[in-house]
Amino acid sequence: MNDIKDTQAGAIGDGTHIEGGVHFYNNKPIRLWIVAVAITIVTVFIIISSWFFFTKPNQIQITFRGQTLPQEQIQKLSDELNVTKTALKSFFLILEQKQPKDTHTALIETAKRYKKLKEKLSTTNYFDSPEINALKEKAHKALKYGDFDLAEKYLNESKDKVLLCAQKLQESANECKLSVAEASANIGDLARTRYDNEKAVKNYKEAIDIVPEESELIKAEYLVKLGNIYYDISKYYLSIKSQSEALSLYQRKKNRQGEGSVLGNLGIAYSSLGQVNKAIKYYEKALFISREIGDRQGEGSILGNLGVDYNYLGQYDKATEYYKKALVIAREVGNKRMEGSILGNLGIVYRNLGQVEKAIEFYEEALVIAREKGDKQGEGLVLGNLGIAYSSLGQVDKATGYYKKALVIARILGDRQGEGSVLGNLGMVYSSFNQVDKATGYYKKAISIAREIGDRRNEGIWLGNLGLIYSNLGHMEKAIVFYEKSLVIAREIGDRKNECVRLGNLGVTYYFIGQVDKAIKYYNKALVITKEIGDKQREGFNLVNLGTAYRKLGQLENFRKYLQQSLTIFEEIKSPEADMVRKLLFDLDKQM
Repeated sequence: MNDIKDTQAGAIGDGTHIEGGVHFYNNKPIRLWIVAVAITIVTVFIIISSWFFFTKPNQIQITFRGQTLPQEQIQKLSDELNVTKTALKSFFLILEQKQPKDTHTALIETAKRYKKLKEKLSTTNYFDSPEINALKEKAHKALKYGDFDLAEKYLNESKDKVLLCAQKLQESANECKLSVAEASANIGDLARTRYDNEKAVKNYKEAIDIVPEESELIKAEYLVKLGNIYYDISKYYLSIKSQSEALSLYQRKKNRQGEGSVLGNLGIAYSSLGQVNKAIKYYEKALFISREIGDRQGEGSILGNLGVDYNYLGQYDKATEYYKKALVIAREVGNKRMEGSILGNLGIVYRNLGQVEKAIEFYEEALVIAREKGDKQGEGLVLGNLGIAYSSLGQVDKATGYYKKALVIARILGDRQGEGSVLGNLGMVYSSFNQVDKATGYYKKAISIAREIGDRRNEGIWLGNLGLIYSNLGHMEKAIVFYEKSLVIAREIGDRKNECVRLGNLGVTYYFIGQVDKAIKYYNKALVITKEIGDKQREGFNLVNLGTAYRKLGQLENFRKYLQQSLTIFEEIKSPEADMVRKLLFDLDKQM
């Protein structure tokens, strides 16, 4: 908010006036014409002073995390986001209170939602009433000056008045209901802008319930909003439920753009649950629609998501194919951010194929783009991937150097999830080089952050990695405790991939303590999940472990059978692990 100082005209002298160049001092009543001249002079002075005061550059003070932003930065952000400085100040107050994971992205999203809401308040009108329109105009003005509380107050007033109208005027019930639903959805949008997720969910649900049955497209819009907020707070199954309801409505109304968008959202939700084959089916349907309606940007995004999922499944040729198609589109439409993201993902594929030097080349291209675009979050991700690459090359100093740069960026952005991921990756580096104390320390910090922000998935991953450390130290019982904690979380959130990983870890642990039958049971459970989710790479590893367990029991034919099955899979996906299996088969033939 502007801090406007009160200005008062000072008292007029001591009765002095000018006449004919001579000063007169007396206590007689002042003539009327002299009074008029004095008033005119004072009025001119006030007008000039007011003009000077109100036409000065608007100096807004914004303090964020104990630091005052320079006026040049405030002006730049105001111009870039196309919002008033008073609104910008309110944005920073929201971010100060809510502490989102990524401050930079949150600021952009806040401005985006704010402008959309402001635009809706100035254009959308399902019910024509001067009183209600006046309240919406007041809400619009309050938003313009960044007063969100006042905006919400006016929106609530408009909602209450329209609801009263609906009760009195039955013939206009549908229009009134639409207006009430719109007000609820707008309050939901405002709450989401302020990271008040509980209030956002409540108001989106209210909007969905109020919309008349025949207004299906409007209802679908609100269902998508509800699904998106559920995804933001990691309630993936609830997100899927809302998005699926919206999908049915879009399909019934033959709205292809809405249908394609929701299919993509469902793909992302299923991918987050580790149900990758299901996600791929949704992406393929979305891809067909994006091509049908000529949405090149959407097509590029979906191709990129398909690449991510095929990489997850260990099908690296397919992943590369999709990434390269997405890269062509990103360059065609001039989307540098998408281009950088795809280059980084291509680097991950080559790293998984063991071609680490080639991976580093792609990471460095992606890093150049991220820095050119000022994309600090993208820069942090690429630096983290470079850390992983150099770690796999055994260059621990270089790896930790990149991780620490990524950590600095995550902390600058206020990205707590990113910070936790980097700390966990540092734990992995030190663990791989047997620096157990350092590794354990970083994992514990990562777990602490995951619990603080409610990131159950990463909490489970780091708990499992602690189990690996204790296993490597020979503390098998302690390792089992951490694996089981990780397994509980994976099952709780429906993360099939990490459930499979922990079942495999438990199998290995029981194998080493001599409980081979129990190990085989865990390997078989893990194998079922790998086939279910289509994770060929992990299926191959589980088959090798299963065969190794049977060798321990002296069943060499079963050992050969499972090795042969794993070799077929590794050759199919062109995994470098195929060489390892061939050697095991060669050694087995020599023994027999």
